[in-house]
Amino acid sequence: MKKLLLGIFVLLCIPLAMDAQAPAQDADRTLVIHWRHAVCQNENPCERCINTPLEIQQAYENLKESLAGLGIVVTFEEKKIKEHDDHIYINDRDITDLLEGETIKTACMNCLDDKGDPRTCNTLKLGDNTYEVIPAELIIKAGLIAASDLVTAAPEPPCGEKQTPCKGCPYSQ
Repeated sequence: MKKLLLGIFVLLCIPLAMDAQAPAQDADRTLVIHWRHAVCQNENPCERCINTPLEIQQAYENLKESLAGLGIVVTFEEKKIKEHDDHIYINDRDITDLLEGETIKTACMNCLDDKGDPRTCNTLKLGDNTYEVIPAELIIKAGLIAASDLVTAAPEPPCGEKQTPCKGCPYSQ
């Protein structure tokens, strides 16, 4: 857990210490947040239907700003579906898997199907906590975990290939 928190701290602080110009962007340095969800058509939408888009937008904006200094482009995609099976994916990985949680189904009394019965909605379970609306902080955490796969250090060349060989280099003779 300490390593994860340190990684998150580093990812958030590095952009602040870097110049305003970000490195060149490429397809390998893109973080895609993909939200697949049903469209709420209720006159009195539930808290989940009202707040989820706000939390995703806040997380997207924060990740976009924080990761820009690392040369990572954050994009957002939304797909509206008919079935009530909402999911957030980050670089094709389900947020539940990124956070090492589980998806449970809960009935929503405000979200009714065509017959007037409560719809079943996805709820995120992390340990003893459940989230009908996934907070922006958890979406950001999942985004940082996914972004860590995009950040790699260039390997050091063997010392004999450096312009100035290391002291006592066996390859420099």
